[in-house]
Amino acid sequence: MKKLLLVSVGLIVLSGCVSQKTSNKTSGSNDQVSSQLDTSSSDSGLSTVLPILSSEDKTAEVITKTLVFPPTENGAVLRQVITYQGKAYLKIVLEQTSPAESNIQEAISQLGLEETQRQFAETLTNDENFKVANQIQGVELSLELTADSKIKMTSVLNIQSLDLPQFEASSYFKGVDLRGITKLSPEEYILNRQSAGATVE
Repeated sequence: MKKLLLVSVGLIVLSGCVSQKTSNKTSGSNDQVSSQLDTSSSDSGLSTVLPILSSEDKTAEVITKTLVFPPTENGAVLRQVITYQGKAYLKIVLEQTSPAESNIQEAISQLGLEETQRQFAETLTNDENFKVANQIQGVELSLELTADSKIKMTSVLNIQSLDLPQFEASSYFKGVDLRGITKLSPEEYILNRQSAGATVE
């Protein structure tokens, strides 16, 4: 059973990267936004840090908005929680909730939710991609089983303290274009995601 959980965690980590990549694509109807997000992080002369709070930003209200994307074909739901102040991003939280695979549901029925969750946590400590990603400054990762037999992956990105070079070098976050996102103001980014089908909570 533990071996099955090990395989499942590996697949979940990989699928999380793919889903995050898909969720950060821009709407094709907005050429200006698309061109801004197409900038490659390999271009020479790019900054190694993301935009920081300006004096003007510090006087603005801190706002948090949640974007909810339509479910995928396999029933996964992605949420992005954006916290910002003025035109500066403070935190971006990526949450993906997916139905648990049959072997995980079987483990829950045999071992109980608490023990299955414990084995998940133990297995994560042995996943190299997850370990490396979770050690990046400004990043907090978690993977948990919910009471309704779903898997919730959460990636917290503290933008103001994030180690951008390490973040971009991580295979776990290969599909997340933070440079592209932060070239837009938070309000512009939220509007762009709405035009691509997301709703705001």
